[in-house]
Amino acid sequence: MSNKRVSLMTMIVVTVIMMLSGCATTNSLTFQGSPDQFRMEIQNTHSTEILAMAISPDGNRVATIGKIETIKIWDSNGFLLDTVKGRADMNSSCLDFSPDGRFLAIGYQLDNILVYDTEKRTWSYFYLNGPPKGARTFNQPGVSSVSFSPDGKRIYAGTIDGELFICTPGGTVLKKIQAHDEPIQSIEFRLDGDEYITTSRRGIARIWSSKHKLIKEMSLGTSSMVSAQFSQSGDSVVLASVNQVEIRTLDNIPIDNIQINGTIQSIAFTSANEKIWILHNSSGSTQLTVWTPGEVPRNTELSRDVIISGAISPDGRFFTAGTKEGHVKMWAREETADIPTAIPVITLSNPNRIRADFDSTGTYLLIDNSDYAWSLDELRRINRDQLPVSTRRYLSDIEFRRRSNYYGYVISESKGIQIAWDKNIIRLNVNEETERTITAPGNLTAIALKPDGTGFVASATEDLLFYSMEGRLIKQKWCGATIVRDMVYSSDGSVLVTSHADHIVKLWDRNGIEKGVFRGHNTDIYSFQFSSDNQAIVSASTDGVINIWNLNNPKHYVTLLSLDNEWIIYTPDGYFEASRNGGQLVSMIQGNQAYGLDQFAMYLNRPDIILQRMGWGSEETITHYSSQVQRRFIKAGVTGEETFHTLLIPDTSIDSSTRDGKTVTIETTFTDPNNSLSRYDVYVNDVPIYGSEGRPLQSSSARKLLDIELTNGINKIEISCRNSSGVESYRAIRSYVYEDNTKPDLYYLGFGVSDYKDNSLDLQYAHQDVMDTAELFRSMSDSFAHTYVKTYINEEVTTEAIVHARQFLDNAGSNDVMVLFIAGHGVYDQSIHANYYYLTYDADINNLKDTAAEFTMVEDLLQDIEPRRKLFLIDTCESGELDPLTLVDSGYRAENLQLISRGIRGLGKVAVKDENTAVRSYLHDHNRYIYNDLFRRSGAIIFSSSRGNELSYESSEYENGLFTEAILSCFDSDTADLDSDGQISTGELQTFVSDTVSEKSGNLQHPTVDRDNIYQVFGFPVSSENE
Repeated sequence: MSNKRVSLMTMIVVTVIMMLSGCATTNSLTFQGSPDQFRMEIQNTHSTEILAMAISPDGNRVATIGKIETIKIWDSNGFLLDTVKGRADMNSSCLDFSPDGRFLAIGYQLDNILVYDTEKRTWSYFYLNGPPKGARTFNQPGVSSVSFSPDGKRIYAGTIDGELFICTPGGTVLKKIQAHDEPIQSIEFRLDGDEYITTSRRGIARIWSSKHKLIKEMSLGTSSMVSAQFSQSGDSVVLASVNQVEIRTLDNIPIDNIQINGTIQSIAFTSANEKIWILHNSSGSTQLTVWTPGEVPRNTELSRDVIISGAISPDGRFFTAGTKEGHVKMWAREETADIPTAIPVITLSNPNRIRADFDSTGTYLLIDNSDYAWSLDELRRINRDQLPVSTRRYLSDIEFRRRSNYYGYVISESKGIQIAWDKNIIRLNVNEETERTITAPGNLTAIALKPDGTGFVASATEDLLFYSMEGRLIKQKWCGATIVRDMVYSSDGSVLVTSHADHIVKLWDRNGIEKGVFRGHNTDIYSFQFSSDNQAIVSASTDGVINIWNLNNPKHYVTLLSLDNEWIIYTPDGYFEASRNGGQLVSMIQGNQAYGLDQFAMYLNRPDIILQRMGWGSEETITHYSSQVQRRFIKAGVTGEETFHTLLIPDTSIDSSTRDGKTVTIETTFTDPNNSLSRYDVYVNDVPIYGSEGRPLQSSSARKLLDIELTNGINKIEISCRNSSGVESYRAIRSYVYEDNTKPDLYYLGFGVSDYKDNSLDLQYAHQDVMDTAELFRSMSDSFAHTYVKTYINEEVTTEAIVHARQFLDNAGSNDVMVLFIAGHGVYDQSIHANYYYLTYDADINNLKDTAAEFTMVEDLLQDIEPRRKLFLIDTCESGELDPLTLVDSGYRAENLQLISRGIRGLGKVAVKDENTAVRSYLHDHNRYIYNDLFRRSGAIIFSSSRGNELSYESSEYENGLFTEAILSCFDSDTADLDSDGQISTGELQTFVSDTVSEKSGNLQHPTVDRDNIYQVFGFPVSSENE
């Protein structure tokens, strides 16, 4: 990689899917007809180890190479911008950006260079010594290093056998020299381009003139050379071996050296005063050493993962590392720090391989090796234990289809047929008769048996071979230029589906006539299957993507993607539904600019459209989701008549920033030449510091001087604006570290009702839960400057009290901690919107709107308050939407465990519906994107006592609810503090409480995080007895 100075810039990006036809095969989709050609990109990392990395000259992008062929391009926040499939028949281990950042040069085996145009998203390639003759093998000589010249007019390529090629980007070889007798490890230029330096694997560095004359040779003895670079001034060089960095003058006189404990991955000079940054492995972790010659080096541990490749921007503000598991790790340092505290930007995980199949009714999509399935009627993810008994039995009995590669077998027990194959030989056995041997005209990759047992089809090389059961070849059909990986017939034999090595799916009729092509995968299709009615197929690929295709209307299909606990489902034109935070899995990309999907959710988050297109869901479910969309339009003050393709995005830019102690002042400009601006927002660690309404704007441009208070630790500041169409700008980002050792204040606010005015609603221990948790947090006074506790129980809990309770936080500060706890009943009303209410003491279940607290009223206590570290604990029960049979079954199991349900007695009365009204099962999962209020994020961590389809329980043994009992036990446990730091973090609290409640309830109740804030890291002290 060329020695280039880099300025850090950030963007926002994440992901989605599809295959874009053209020269560059990627996992993205372009919205046809969009004037600005937006596309969406799936966020996933490499499935194999990352061999090399390069940073673009402007610092906006990082390119990485996986062990086998895949190149990925990321922005400087670590989010995926593009995936380049490259040459599938070769390996690569080096790459470099052109000086203008437009092109990537990638070196491959067989002396091959691929040049990728990141703007047009096309690639071309050329051979340094001409196309190879004979069969290609993976152990032939290849390119070991590649670099653009500073003017971008030349590509320098070093090979495994030590040759150095100087070429034009178009592929013309201008010169070839024997630079070394062994592989060339690196090629680096002086900033003025007058000289360059090459290194060999065995520790030789050679300096060359721009005319390619050898000027000087340097050696590190027997040490293996990692790289060599010129200093910024150009009067010295730094040589890096596996565990040593040495500085020398151009006359080869040693200046200084440092020994590194571990393996060096990357080095860079970072400023005019010649600081050197060293990224290396040490003691099982990734570390950054900052060394100024003549001074003691400073070391920072970045991660506990071991890396095998890395890159540093020359200004030292950005570092990136690739791991053996295919993870990408990125860091940016605080701008104002001389010796920085490294700020982790993001760590991405690669999704597991997925196999998927419809159940026998076509109602559920079953995911292999997973604890969940998909309800297609309700468009939601459900747990296995929620599936009907017959489906669970089917799930445990089936074997998911696996890809057959050059060998395999097909068996039909009902037809008495066995077919096995190996290479080009087919062995056919029907009803245990004499085995027939068939020689196919090519190596076989897959075989499918006709459902009626009258024949079978095999794939050989690029052909489909149709055979009778007597072994006679009936028809040979060319099926495309790529190998067939797998195939399957519909149950009636009318349709054959094939998957191919170029990740497409083809449909054929019973006569072998091609009927359609589906493009929607970027990696190998691992399994696919017909629905029971043959109206749809599901296909799953090794990158974790699942597509469901509507065979009656092939243009209508959806894609599922799941990472960790988040998921998203979407259409080719961008309509989506997701889990609460599922929008983080996708990004919208326009050129090289990336935007978060949240910015377009107003118009693209349309589960109602998805259900209509796919023929899923009830009319009531579709109407409910449509009503949620209309509520958003009304709140945003837009008509909803605008479409995604007509939306224009405003702009937010940071002009300058200064810092004075704990206050940072940021000068920001907001513009939109096409619409008037309506508001701007500032988020610190995902908490809106101006509350849910932001600050108003009334023109098409504005400049603001923003004073933002920092709190202890990392402060990620995001600034954005919205226009009159409700479209949010890209968020401008800055990060700062502030150390504040003063103790914060702790505020605890609790509401609990056991004794209701309507005695039929009474509980036993909800009020006790509030009092006991209040005492728990009051006991933590030694760890906080002050501890303030306010509780409301039973008749004190009214809507007026909830509104006035906000005054309790009037004196709270930004560094303080706030805990909100509510216990009692929660009920959905029967309106089309299904509003959720917390039942106050005097609530009338037949008049919820005027007597109970709509949940937004409770959440308002978290909005526009000073404390940024907020934890919301919810112990309410949504039993009014449970199926009666589920209630009966749960009741028997709870009775055996001596548990008392917090469900409302007189269920029919509470539900306000007659017995013929269907249960609104779509309300079981409130952890989905359509329920996100796009304008009301509080930044709080919200932890609920149970899932939406479960009851919550209390116990006379504990005299508490199970949820509260687990919280109290957590701080007395000697196992909850997983890292033994004397603190129970919010993550450790969630883990302990979830496991404990699940165990004590016999898996009847499962606490869940409704919303999380990964940027807020805080906790509470363990009991002094367990310290």
